[in-house]
Amino acid sequence: MPAARSRTPRELDGLERWFQAEILRPHTRKRAAAQPAARHLLPSRALSAAERIGIYQSAYMLRLLECMRADFPGVHALAGEKRFARLVSGYLERHPSRHWSLNPLGKDFARYLEREAPRGPRIALLAQLAQLEWNMQVVFEAPASESLAGDALASIAPESWARTRLVPIEALRLLSFDYRCNAIASAVRRREPLPPLGRKRSFVAVYRKEWTVWRMDLDALQFELLASLCRGRTLARALEDAAGLHRGPQAELLQRIQSACASFVSEGFFRAFR
Repeated sequence: MPAARSRTPRELDGLERWFQAEILRPHTRKRAAAQPAARHLLPSRALSAAERIGIYQSAYMLRLLECMRADFPGVHALAGEKRFARLVSGYLERHPSRHWSLNPLGKDFARYLEREAPRGPRIALLAQLAQLEWNMQVVFEAPASESLAGDALASIAPESWARTRLVPIEALRLLSFDYRCNAIASAVRRREPLPPLGRKRSFVAVYRKEWTVWRMDLDALQFELLASLCRGRTLARALEDAAGLHRGPQAELLQRIQSACASFVSEGFFRAFR
């Protein structure tokens, strides 16, 4: 074998670009013509140059699939291994990784399942479950912020409610679904039997507290109240929005709202008044 020679920076750059392009080539929609691997690699005793680069081509997709399984365990459990692998392969063909980190790899997966993926059993449920699981990642990565003290609402005079607004923390997302997505996600993570998979309106707050991601089930009134506050509406206006969903005695409405507000503040959903 001839002695190895040093490569110029330009040659090394070209080799690195070929190596990256060749690893990605089998996994892209528009596949470029392959350059013979033998131009750049030597064979081993057991493998040809093409077989050697093929190991890296396969390992690349397996690594991305592993990451997607970790980020979307609920989708993986419902879809099954083979279908999940096909969905991820189709997703990555249309939305290939463009970032140096794998953290944003699944950011468009829910939208892909909703709009682009082949139709199949429970595809709408899979899309909404992916939305929940991705927002758990978003909340985990969100900037940290101090939360209001648990008794903060008590310091607001009733006459000030018409102009007071609450500022939500960065690590909070509100989601509504046509299925029991939170219950399904919880069952998968706890390895418990799944709840019914049929349509059922549900609401959930995903938030981070003390560097742990939590999920809180909400009813329609709680969701409307919290959504109004997060949209920047005053306390008085948010209470009016939520009250329109209540059917029952006024005293019961007041109790529900007081309980919801106390829970939101104690869980650290808000960081300031304005």
